[in-house]
Amino acid sequence: RFEDWIDDDLLALDPKNDLEEFEPDEEPPLDETDAEREARIAEEAAERERRRPAEIVKLRTKPSVLAGGGDVYDDLELGRPDAASSWSLVGLDEETETFEKTPVEGVVETLENLKIVGVRRKPERLLPDLRVEIGPRERDPRIVQAIVTEIQDDLLNRGFDVRPDPDSDEMLFVSTSGQLQATADNGVVYTLHLGDEFEGTDEQLKGGFQEEGESTEDGETVKGRYLVVRVSFDETAVRNPPDAPVPPVKPQPPSKLEEATKPDEPKEPVKPTEGEGEGEPTESTEGDETPEPDTPSSEEESKESDDDGAGEEGPADVEQSSGESTADDPSETEESEAESADQPEEMDPAQAAYELSLERYERRMKDYAVELAEWDKKRQKLVERGRQRSEVLNARFADWYYVVSTRQFEDLQLKRRDFVAKKEPPAEEPPTAEPSEEKPADVDTPEREPSTEGADETE
Repeated sequence: RFEDWIDDDLLALDPKNDLEEFEPDEEPPLDETDAEREARIAEEAAERERRRPAEIVKLRTKPSVLAGGGDVYDDLELGRPDAASSWSLVGLDEETETFEKTPVEGVVETLENLKIVGVRRKPERLLPDLRVEIGPRERDPRIVQAIVTEIQDDLLNRGFDVRPDPDSDEMLFVSTSGQLQATADNGVVYTLHLGDEFEGTDEQLKGGFQEEGESTEDGETVKGRYLVVRVSFDETAVRNPPDAPVPPVKPQPPSKLEEATKPDEPKEPVKPTEGEGEGEPTESTEGDETPEPDTPSSEEESKESDDDGAGEEGPADVEQSSGESTADDPSETEESEAESADQPEEMDPAQAAYELSLERYERRMKDYAVELAEWDKKRQKLVERGRQRSEVLNARFADWYYVVSTRQFEDLQLKRRDFVAKKEPPAEEPPTAEPSEEKPADVDTPEREPSTEGADETE
């Protein structure tokens, strides 16, 4: 049976399918040294990494360039840094558009589980690089043309063609339903060319076991889609390096910050200090002509004080002189300045937090340098392994047309309208009604007529 001799996992993203299961020793040797134990653990980790399923991190779709091609793909480019991150669309206008990742994740899931339901062999002379193999005895132009025509007819019957690239000297492999390119994080790039639909019995779908003109009425009719897979390698897709630490932002000094944020204020007039401008007329006393009482001049006061204070100094004078000498003592001034210098200045909280973050950043950078060196060594091995993997897969896909189910073909379709929508403008809030300042209208109350009860009794 077809299912018994073929591995139906088409893209083989999980290498367990073509590698033996890895089973590390459950009980290491009792006499194992520390160095041997570390080497064994490193080898087991490397083997697990080699058998880790690849994760798709980029998608690129292109519409068909052939006449009558199906409306399957738009020209799109999507990506994510790693398998744990969210998808993003190149060219998305975030101000006016929203992105829905569910359809994209559905395409990725279909790729991971893409199953082969049938195979057909390609023309033998068509090489993987799309060149045509011509033998030394087949140089006659008529023979070459016949070979090329035969290959082209075989391709066209399944929805494919080879055409020269107008932008280069290379040949392009094109298909009626467009192409889907999926890049995995091991650097392997899968390019899927989707061709025409096939209809026939189950046996015809699987292996094309049908003679030309043979009727298909005896069995139930099933449908599939032709598919060609080509593989290349992209070194830039192999595992991003670890994220570098982000340095802290130095805070702006408070003085500069205040100057930058403080608005310009009008300058206030300078007020005169005490004793300044004494005896000068002011606006309020400009016209005042009242004579001031006679006061003794400073020279007369000094003479009187000298006459009164001749002889021994009084107690008040001693205290005053001692107080003046204490205040003007230079040794005490130096001691107070030294004490104030010994006391630590109070640090700005923002500056203190910055210096703490800076210390952590410098320690993290030392660890990051070690991580980056280890990552570089590991990446070199991953790149070499990815190249080998792409060569193995390319040899696997080179000789075959594949047939996939119609359901999975439909799940691979991806249009921009499926996951991009226009943002709805924010709802405008209704204007709030301001309280009315109108006074309440005066209520007309009927005037009460004077009572006549007392007048009646008087009469």
